[in-house]
Amino acid sequence: MTEAELTKKIRADLKAIGAKAIKIRGARHTERGTPDLIGSWRGRFFGIEVKVGRNKCSPIQEQRLAEWAATGAVVVVAYENWDVQEFMGVFDE
Repeated sequence: MTEAELTKKIRADLKAIGAKAIKIRGARHTERGTPDLIGSWRGRFFGIEVKVGRNKCSPIQEQRLAEWAATGAVVVVAYENWDVQEFMGVFDE
């Protein structure tokens, strides 16, 4: 599975539970390390970094996720075993 395919699956799963998520594309004006998907569900902001295979978050991606988490956002690194039910459980913590 490619990162693009996994991102598409995650977006479909999120839409099915009523979440709003958009894909962030790296561009000149995008802050480095911004999560691949950002959105909201149940009144809470979330950021999802999508990874496939053995890929890991870079130090700047880890830093950005930590910054978002410090503001109260739910942050997740989603791999090929992505499970929307598990994601929903994070909101109950």
